[in-house]
Amino acid sequence: MTDAQKNWQEHAVQFVHEIVIAHITIAITSYGFFTLSFLLSIMYLIQYKLLKQKKGFKWMWRFADLNQLDSYAFKTVTIGVPLLLIAIILGIVWAYVSDALFYWVDLKTIGSFFVLAIYVIYLVIRLWKKYKGRTIAIYNTVAFLLLLVNFLLFSTLSKFHF
Repeated sequence: MTDAQKNWQEHAVQFVHEIVIAHITIAITSYGFFTLSFLLSIMYLIQYKLLKQKKGFKWMWRFADLNQLDSYAFKTVTIGVPLLLIAIILGIVWAYVSDALFYWVDLKTIGSFFVLAIYVIYLVIRLWKKYKGRTIAIYNTVAFLLLLVNFLLFSTLSKFHF
């Protein structure tokens, strides 16, 4: 093997490592945005309940108004969805470039596509169906719980992700 081939091979290995680092970093960042959105939705639901019970006045200064909480939750999902899509694409690219044994039927892989679909549906019903408020906050909470199942349970059952 010539020096040029060895040099090229070293660069290829470095590139593969950079892809997997970018995949992991972007996926965790997207999960961070989804977590923030979940927390904002929980704050919305708590404040909504307190206002309905007319007990919210003691807590009012701590939370933003309901419209702001709903808007912030939507914005964080809007950032998280493209990041998760990029992370999934980078993960697939990494699997093919690194010659890893990639499982399309792996629970973590399927779960990641499922989570992405759930959040895309969130965006669709928020934008086109004009759902706002309590209904979308509950949907967002359930979506995050499904994300947790994917992250915690499916990761342990995965044959590809370790």
